[in-house]
Amino acid sequence: MENPSSNTRPATLGDFVRQRPQRLRLCEQFGLNVCVAGGLSVEEACIQARVDPEYFLSQCEALEQMHAASLGFMNYTPRQIACDILNNHHEFIFTELAAIERLLERVSTRHWQSAPVWPKVLMCFRDLRQLLEQHLINESPMIRELTEKRRDGFAAVVRGRGLRDMLVAFEGDHERVHKLLVRIRSIVGGYCVPRDACLGQQAVVARLRDLEQKVLLLIQKEDNLLFVHLRSGLDAG
Repeated sequence: MENPSSNTRPATLGDFVRQRPQRLRLCEQFGLNVCVAGGLSVEEACIQARVDPEYFLSQCEALEQMHAASLGFMNYTPRQIACDILNNHHEFIFTELAAIERLLERVSTRHWQSAPVWPKVLMCFRDLRQLLEQHLINESPMIRELTEKRRDGFAAVVRGRGLRDMLVAFEGDHERVHKLLVRIRSIVGGYCVPRDACLGQQAVVARLRDLEQKVLLLIQKEDNLLFVHLRSGLDAG
């Protein structure tokens, strides 16, 4: 996969987006107006939008890695995707949400005067945790049903009442979760750790960054793979 920060990167922001159309969404999140700044280099467009070019490019690379990872599941059955979500995402996210909040509480209590950003991060993170945990609880019965070996869990889920509305609700959760992740990333300054940051601050930034990537990959697997299978089942039924 091409590294977006490599020397082969297109000369302008417009060409950069045309090369990988999924980059447009990231440009919008960072406030890079492709229509206005499309003729500028990526670095110039970032500076104009007051965005760190290196961080923007690192996020492009992370997005493309997640996209490639999700493509690796294209040939998976709905049951295999559901098993992966349950085993590699649900448990991790539940555990990390609780651990990160404890870390944030300690960091906020210790550094609120010298670094007033941390209480803001804590408040936003609590909103994220509440939304994410409720989302996982709500979707867990459907995911577990899909993992059933002894009977056709996929058919049982598709025959269930209200599945189409449920999927719309889950996708709405994904949008709200994504906005909170962007908000936290913005408050923390793009996960850039100051040189004088203590080990606690460094740890919480690293774990927030890892959590974001894990959650975004979960959203991709559900929106682009699992929910597509389920809607196809509904349409065929």
